[in-house]
Amino acid sequence: MLEPSTLGVLAQQHGDNPMPVFSFMGNASQHPQQVPCYITHTNEKTHDVIRSNLDRSPMYAGVIEGVGPRYCPSIEDKVMRFADRNQHQIFLEPEGLTSNEIYPNGISTSLPFDVQMQIVRSMQGWKTRRIVRPGYAIEYDFFDPRDLNRRWRASLSRGCSLLVRLTALPVTKKPLRKVCWPVLTLPVCLLTKKVGLRHVLRRISAY
Repeated sequence: MLEPSTLGVLAQQHGDNPMPVFSFMGNASQHPQQVPCYITHTNEKTHDVIRSNLDRSPMYAGVIEGVGPRYCPSIEDKVMRFADRNQHQIFLEPEGLTSNEIYPNGISTSLPFDVQMQIVRSMQGWKTRRIVRPGYAIEYDFFDPRDLNRRWRASLSRGCSLLVRLTALPVTKKPLRKVCWPVLTLPVCLLTKKVGLRHVLRRISAY
């Protein structure tokens, strides 16, 4: 996340005109005002900074072993996979109508903060700006749900309750139960120092 800069030197990208609505019953006057986004580009200096610091990128140094999303590559991937390109387009998106922060869409990265500063300041319109919140990389993992018992505890680790994220299953409340029950029972386990609880939510009574 970046502080706003001298955006006037950059190309603007406005929203649709006339303003679209999400329903045939809607009215454009009911929607908040639109603010423009801006466009800047990486350049050879940007790419040199990235190439010279690849050893500090967890994604390239082997710290992160997972494969990143196919259609949302990091700026490191863009520079290395498309070496024939001398620039990549970056969309500068205001975080809100009253926010002073700008989100640079197109330079996701796992490089350290000092390198991110060099990357940002190498591009037009951002030479004197600062980063409010640096970028970061995450790696997802997976736990086999078949290893959970009826108390949502993992058989491989005694006393380990697993909290799962809600999934898009509109016809069942089961995902919600997966989240709520470990949250409710964990404090009891900690206070009583007991791993097991007598009460188990079964299908016939869980709802």
